[in-house]
Amino acid sequence: MASFEKLKNYLAQCQQGIEEDAQKGILRFSSSQIEEGGRILFESIQRGGFATFIVPGKAGWDPESQYYEAIRKQAHKGKNITRLFLLPHRHYLRESRLRRHWELDRAAGIKVKFAITSGLLPLNGVSMLPESLDFGIWDDEIVCWVYKQTESSQNSFGNWVATNKQEHIDLAQRIRDALLDQDISDTLTSSMEGFALEEPLTQSAPAMAALSDFLCKGDHLNREDCSWYHRAWQYLRLLDLVSTPTWHSEFYLHAFSGHARKDQKSKVLISGTADYSMLAYVLHVFNRIKIKTEVSVLDLCDTPLMISRWYAAKRKADICTVKEDILKYSPATKFDFVVADAFLTRFSRKEQRKVLQKWAELLKGTGRIITTVRLDPLVESNKSVRPSNKEIEDFVLRAERLAELWREFVLLDPSQIGSIAREYAEKIESYAVRNRQELEKMFEEAGLVFEAYEETLVKGEMITTVYAEIVAKKKKK
Repeated sequence: MASFEKLKNYLAQCQQGIEEDAQKGILRFSSSQIEEGGRILFESIQRGGFATFIVPGKAGWDPESQYYEAIRKQAHKGKNITRLFLLPHRHYLRESRLRRHWELDRAAGIKVKFAITSGLLPLNGVSMLPESLDFGIWDDEIVCWVYKQTESSQNSFGNWVATNKQEHIDLAQRIRDALLDQDISDTLTSSMEGFALEEPLTQSAPAMAALSDFLCKGDHLNREDCSWYHRAWQYLRLLDLVSTPTWHSEFYLHAFSGHARKDQKSKVLISGTADYSMLAYVLHVFNRIKIKTEVSVLDLCDTPLMISRWYAAKRKADICTVKEDILKYSPATKFDFVVADAFLTRFSRKEQRKVLQKWAELLKGTGRIITTVRLDPLVESNKSVRPSNKEIEDFVLRAERLAELWREFVLLDPSQIGSIAREYAEKIESYAVRNRQELEKMFEEAGLVFEAYEETLVKGEMITTVYAEIVAKKKKK
């Protein structure tokens, strides 16, 4: 317990009246005491430890501060140290300050890991409240929890609580193990192209919300007004709470690169889109494989089309946007790819068949349809599905907790996020397909056959959900 005693001695020199807490195995540090307290703690560890790092938002932090350098110094000496970076969204691995931080850590010998936290409340039977995620365990003998200060604080640290109580150590170890179960670092090398794919959500979320107030006039979700959907969409994406291509990143990256013909320009139709996410995947993949592409983005609403044009301009890419009902769309040419993410389930069963027939009509003979479809074996055929009251309340609670944790990224107060999350959850509906057999039959009726089919389990919006990832082509005549 040498670490705890050294911290207690330091704290006793700084302030009076710590004995009662110290006898209970608890030491409380102000933000101004953390850097020196951290140095004392890290210099006294014997074996090593584990620490989380909740990536801050625009307020930033100094990766080379005394606090972080003190632990790197111990790693240089051979101490076994792991740092787990907690991110609200996988694309934040692009942040230059974060990259600098983990490169310095790795150079020092710290084991660096990453986890996306949007699905952690709760996780594996452990309550993962935001206030429980910022902590370190040292020599399995002492735990330090960091509690953030108010939003107005200029200090990147909060208040620090160090404890050697076994019950607190046990809790921290359970949370550590649950977090490490979500570690994505093993796939980091193969997934770096996905992380390199740029989606500037913090820039575009406020713009898209503002656009929705005067551009939204209705779409397949609501023929009268879809502003509730597009206003909330990118804020909920910031917290990874809604279904987007990101949930199927590897599928889309491989499907495009595996079927693009290198000897010709690829014509791509994005059939329905909530924002620019699918466009980002298309532009990224074809740029990487150095194949020219001609992209058309189709939707009934001007809001996602406008934000797609904004994104294309940012990427210096030319695209065509089309405000049209997919069922009425009749272009002069056909497409090499028709792509849609979770689009079919926005339609009734009768309309799903019509959409598939239209896709087949729009496809070249050698073309491919690339899409995902939510499956639910319990759903009644041709009946829309809405979240239950409990699912709505759980969704709102998760949104508010995550918004508090990632306040600097989200840009809105947690109560505002809770409000738009509630409106989204109360109004969203879909028409799931029960199984592969039902889905395959609909594709075949439209003259399409599966070339590739996989089912994958994702966390879902309200509950854990199975999606079909499909590459389809026209039947041979």
